[in-house]
Amino acid sequence: MLKSLDRNLNKIYRFSGYTAAFFLILVAVFILIGISSRIFGFYIRGLAEYSGYCMAAASFFALSYTFVEGGHIRITLFLEKLSGYKKKVY
Repeated sequence: MLKSLDRNLNKIYRFSGYTAAFFLILVAVFILIGISSRIFGFYIRGLAEYSGYCMAAASFFALSYTFVEGGHIRITLFLEKLSGYKKKVY
């Protein structure tokens, strides 16, 4: 049962990572649209706000994926201090 739960959670974490990547792409697209719109003489209101919302969403969705993949610096520093059985569990 726990393996099934772990497998399903890993699917959710992976999906969360893909969602975070999608929002990062949207940030880049909104910034490029904002730059190009100023070059061509028109301005689309709200692009900075949409970029901010996408950045917040990307940060939120990336947290779980990064934690599972061991990408957090502070978590790896913490895990290096563990010894014995506790280190095997993580």
